[in-house]
Amino acid sequence: MTTATAVAEPGTSAGSATLDHLSWSSISMYRKCPRRFYYHYIEKVPPEFVAATLALGAGFHAAAESIFQAQLEGEDVPTLEVLLAIFDKHFYEETKKAPEIRYSKGNDETTIYALAEKMLNAYRKYIVANAEQHSLIIAIEQAYRFELIEGLPPFEMRLDLLELHRNGEMVITDIKTSKCRYNENDIQEALPQIVLYAHAVMPILRELCAEKIVPRLAIITKAKTPVVQILEPKATQADVEMLKAQVAETWDAIQAGNFDKHESWQCAHCEYRRHCLGY
Repeated sequence: MTTATAVAEPGTSAGSATLDHLSWSSISMYRKCPRRFYYHYIEKVPPEFVAATLALGAGFHAAAESIFQAQLEGEDVPTLEVLLAIFDKHFYEETKKAPEIRYSKGNDETTIYALAEKMLNAYRKYIVANAEQHSLIIAIEQAYRFELIEGLPPFEMRLDLLELHRNGEMVITDIKTSKCRYNENDIQEALPQIVLYAHAVMPILRELCAEKIVPRLAIITKAKTPVVQILEPKATQADVEMLKAQVAETWDAIQAGNFDKHESWQCAHCEYRRHCLGY
């Protein structure tokens, strides 16, 4: 399995930088803007700012992880106060190391904390109401590396939650915070990541003699009244082949040193904007 692969720098045919693994986040970033990918993964340019929503997501995931850990240990679901304390710790850690925290219009630290409280309360209520559905927890925030395509760097992914349910289904839950409920376009955008999850845990499926893999998206909205949306998208073999084709195509472009900028409305919100513009 490849552990480190040379990639080309912008404007050259070969470079000394290496990638020891790929992820869907890196592939997705490249397909949206190769130059941003280069700054982040190759040149490793420090970001000019961190969006408050990213710190919010990190804190929320840490709090959710504590819920799963309590279930694994046979303990009660943590109180909202405990979850908020965990969120606070991780949100602070994320913002402390950032050169600047950028809030969206009308938001600040106070409104972000208020939103986090409502989101955690909504998710906690969902967990308590559906406690009977949970069975054996296999993994929490577990990192996996696996070979997707021979000759390419291994893929790395992190599972939020992996469970074996009583009906023989192995359920992979990926938690996402979102501005609003997912629509069909959002689901299709998330599908490649789901395909990767299913591919990675196939050996575990066989080891546990589970009947099938069920990918699940748990969407917690950042609305005035947050809701928990549970989706179980279905992936086909055609989706698997499409994913492999996208990854192979993207890797060929990376190896060729194609790091052009893709200008769009997203440029105004890019954490490398000043660096990209040369100031």
